[in-house]
Amino acid sequence: MHNLHIIVARADSAEEAMAEVDAYIDGWGDENNWRSIAGAVDANGAWYAGEADSRYTGPFTLEVLNRELMDAVRLNPDPEVKHAITMLAAGNYDGITEGTPAEVCGRLYALKEFVDRLHAVYSAGLSGKGAMDRKGPLCVFGTRFRPWEYTEFGVTHMDDERRSGMRYAVLLDMHS
Repeated sequence: MHNLHIIVARADSAEEAMAEVDAYIDGWGDENNWRSIAGAVDANGAWYAGEADSRYTGPFTLEVLNRELMDAVRLNPDPEVKHAITMLAAGNYDGITEGTPAEVCGRLYALKEFVDRLHAVYSAGLSGKGAMDRKGPLCVFGTRFRPWEYTEFGVTHMDDERRSGMRYAVLLDMHS
């Protein structure tokens, strides 16, 4: 199965950002689980092509990536959130608060984050802006979604605010 995972990095060039991401995930994969870098989109929306063997060929725009993120948030909540929603729908309010305090806090926080993201999606849709903007509530440069879960569609940030350079959304074609 192929999926797209986006890693946000800060670098002096797109090539440097793609090389840093490639080096960072170098140990991931084997002959059955591999990845390639499809390319990168900078903070101004310019597309830079990556490896030719990627299933995802560009050019991609920030608007397309933001729309993919918006759809993923709306349609694919994390398993913990799905479980909490199922319990709420069944009227099992006690089920949400079962477990250690850390488990309950984690579950409620995940649910809160999902509801906040869902609100951002629908608010942007109602106003006709936002999620599609480069600075909207669900822009890949401002949102983390399933970070470090490379086998899922997600957005991971490894950009250091203290580092100079442009921000790039590096697109990983993950095969698992």
